[in-house]
Amino acid sequence: MNRSALLTSLACAAFAATADAKPTLKLGKAKIVRGEKYITDDALLDTVAPQPADTGRGGITDANGLRVAGCQDTPGGPEKGWAGKKLDAGAGLSLEVTTVETDQTSKRGWPGGHCGFKIVDTADATKYAVLPLAGVPPFTSPTAIVRDGDRIYLNLNFNGYAKEIPQGGNFVVAFDMVSHDEVWRTGKSTSNAALMLYGDALITGYGFTREKAALHVIDTATGKIVQKVALPKSPTEIRRKDDKLFVRIYDGYAVLPITGAK
Repeated sequence: MNRSALLTSLACAAFAATADAKPTLKLGKAKIVRGEKYITDDALLDTVAPQPADTGRGGITDANGLRVAGCQDTPGGPEKGWAGKKLDAGAGLSLEVTTVETDQTSKRGWPGGHCGFKIVDTADATKYAVLPLAGVPPFTSPTAIVRDGDRIYLNLNFNGYAKEIPQGGNFVVAFDMVSHDEVWRTGKSTSNAALMLYGDALITGYGFTREKAALHVIDTATGKIVQKVALPKSPTEIRRKDDKLFVRIYDGYAVLPITGAK
């Protein structure tokens, strides 16, 4: 084998090894601490994980200002004058509503909208991602965007039961902002909690009242769930401090040890 062929062979082997690699991050067994009240307040984690090293973004209980009210279903219908740009200053992106169908009624009988979206780099308009109507279920909108260079991850959330949105909702989508391609998307009912990027893993979670709740560790290369940790109640806020993950749940919080290199 000549030198050129050898180098090509080694490069292909390295690419294959990288593609097959899985995140080394592992979450240990969750320790559950119940709050004093049935529904815990927003400041609960401030008492156990103040000044965290990292805090997750978004989720149905904390939309970072990204939730588009007119694209959700509500008893009174879409708000007037809601369409427009929303900025995610932390990621340097703007969220735009590109297409709207407002003559929609969800399975729970509430009027709402079906929206398409575009996410644009505020410093470089050549970098963007498009979510057409065909790629977005009705009554859902992004509530979190996490950026890693030119790759972005966002969740599309519906604040309700999975059966009320048969087209599927509450999932994560990855985009390449340069090629404008969708890289992958997870299955439905994967994420309605915050999103946190940790090395080559994306941490999020799902749960809604009587539906099963869990944390999910997602491989950022493939979009596959590589670990699932059951929780007694729906996860919402996520914080990392030292080598522990703190997760606020409906009636308390969970603490999980983190192992594996970042």
